[in-house]
Amino acid sequence: LAVAFVLAAASGVAHADEPKDFIDDAKVFYRVVSCGNTAPVPADLDQATVDKHCAAMQKLYDTWHKTYAEPASKFFATLRPAGLPTTVVYPFGGGDLGSALVTYPDARDITTISLEHAGDPTRLAHLKKSQLRESLANYRAAIDGLLTLHDSTTENMLKLESGGIPGQLSFHITGMTAMGYEPVSLKFFRLEDDGSIHYYTQAEIDALKAKKAKKIKSKWVDTDFSEAFNNMELTFRKAGDPKAPLIVHRHIAWNLANKAFKDSPLEKYLLAKGKVCAMTKAASYL
Repeated sequence: LAVAFVLAAASGVAHADEPKDFIDDAKVFYRVVSCGNTAPVPADLDQATVDKHCAAMQKLYDTWHKTYAEPASKFFATLRPAGLPTTVVYPFGGGDLGSALVTYPDARDITTISLEHAGDPTRLAHLKKSQLRESLANYRAAIDGLLTLHDSTTENMLKLESGGIPGQLSFHITGMTAMGYEPVSLKFFRLEDDGSIHYYTQAEIDALKAKKAKKIKSKWVDTDFSEAFNNMELTFRKAGDPKAPLIVHRHIAWNLANKAFKDSPLEKYLLAKGKVCAMTKAASYL
């Protein structure tokens, strides 16, 4: 048994109590939704539909870099003091990992917080042609505001709280891609009462499959995916450079109103980080 255990560990076989890593699904989003490379798309997806989508995305990326990323990067470079913490907290930062990377290019730990849930990463690879075409069109309509106007509306965020291309997961992977990064790991988690992170195993995700994530503010919307996919941890690095430093981004679905935040697991999680850099751009509530 001891020999078998050692061999299994050496071969990289996942064990039941290990966090489930959705890196294969993240790579599908990277290729199909954010157009991070030109590898063949998964067999079940229509290549022509993806090619058309990626041509449109490239135009959006070009606009984003010209009108926002490049001038904003130069602007913030004149304002950032030396020796800043590499930990960043971005409240009301739903879907906007790109702006965090522009503002703090040396960040290694980024937390975004919003009312929106991360989303189920497993559906995209199995969308039929018509579903894929509609889902990608809806996604482009939603991401257009962020990439051309540098901000996302509440309405756009709410529209992608269901379906095959969930908003937070896809927006964050798009922000990562726009800044020249590639995914290394994608995990989902919950915050324990003491603020520590508990990563979900496959067994736990299976057990939560029928329990849908509910809205966390009365005027928001419920999702159509499991509550296991509320909070995500995306690890990434510069594309094509396996020696590049890893950046860990966590998106947490939470209501930041005083009543929901005071003494909450989220407050404890943030306090444990110590000194951080912070930022925010806009919010339609609070």
